[in-house]
Amino acid sequence: MNIVEGIIFLFFLQHSLRKREVVLIDSQEYDNIVCAIREGFPPRKSWSKHHHRMHKKVTRNGLELRRVFDPLMQEEVQRLVTKEGKIVPKKCEVEAIIKMFQKDTIGEGARKLYHRISAVYAGIGRTAVQGVINQSEQHTKQKPLFSNKAPMRPIKSSAPMNLVEADLVDMRAYKIECEGSTYRYVLSVLDVFSR
Repeated sequence: MNIVEGIIFLFFLQHSLRKREVVLIDSQEYDNIVCAIREGFPPRKSWSKHHHRMHKKVTRNGLELRRVFDPLMQEEVQRLVTKEGKIVPKKCEVEAIIKMFQKDTIGEGARKLYHRISAVYAGIGRTAVQGVINQSEQHTKQKPLFSNKAPMRPIKSSAPMNLVEADLVDMRAYKIECEGSTYRYVLSVLDVFSR
């Protein structure tokens, strides 16, 4: 095996070992998968594209039907569960799940909230969590978005000492006396070119 074949082999090995995220399932397909798992899939010869797609989701994600306590329903119900024991929610339930967890953990960011949710549910991504948080009234009160800010523009200089930034620092609380003079302010000058 030469170097190129070795690199290609390692790439495919890494890709195959990568943990796949469970894809969210819409309500109708979710119910069809539950029904197919309960009653068993029909013989392969009679499968349609829909049956192939459902079987692929079930086998790829290791889905099974189990009675588990669902925090959203607040009771023990029969749900699709991954190999790791995480509940697979329907697409229409995602926003309600995120809001439920957000209500319990007021003020947490999307990353912490995502980790709390992913411990129980599979398939809910961080972008979905961030989207729901951004839409909530509480989040907009805590972190308001101001639209009246001036746009940020870079300051450019073409030569040293061509453009300088000056700032007067108030140091009255830390005044210093030196040779009979009292110093209360510091003039800070910064060359933009060498910055």
